[in-house]
Amino acid sequence: MKQYFSFQWHITDECDQRCRHCYIFSGDACKKTDSMNWQQIQDTFDNCLDFCTTYDRICRELKTYGCKTYFNKKDHLWTLYEYETGAFKIPETAGDGMIYGGCNCGNCYITILPTGDILACRRAAGSKVGNVFKDRLADVWVCEMEAYRDYKKFEKCSKCELLAFCRGCPAVAKGTNGNFYAADPQCWKEVV
Repeated sequence: MKQYFSFQWHITDECDQRCRHCYIFSGDACKKTDSMNWQQIQDTFDNCLDFCTTYDRICRELKTYGCKTYFNKKDHLWTLYEYETGAFKIPETAGDGMIYGGCNCGNCYITILPTGDILACRRAAGSKVGNVFKDRLADVWVCEMEAYRDYKKFEKCSKCELLAFCRGCPAVAKGTNGNFYAADPQCWKEVV
């Protein structure tokens, strides 16, 4: 069975808002916006298709962003909450490495900015792994992205039975204390 892959593709940063919560303008509300031209859009699209063909993936989301103000129900905190309340059960068919929600960084997700920068995660500061205008996504995936797939390094999550379903948010951990593999401070689950 083919696995899904999601591209969070920002064709443009142009927006008529300057929301304080928006990561695009978080450091500079007067930031000059970036946009891809038509040739860059076509080349990026072809690069994404090449990736999916190379790794036999199904492109689940090839979407662009302006404002993303909705709360994603597949967020890792929802997975944890549903597990704690009994609403979520670990499937009997679950295998190693199967990620169902939460952090998909390094597994089935990548971000492309209008500058062409490829990020392991848009929310994880310093997670640039390449540039789609210069680099082949399929090559970046097996080389530069490897550091984001070392799930045994997750200090708390690696000991949790929900590792394949949740993994918290390493971007929040890094933003809070500078360590990508530290425990997500939003997680309330006790892990022994």
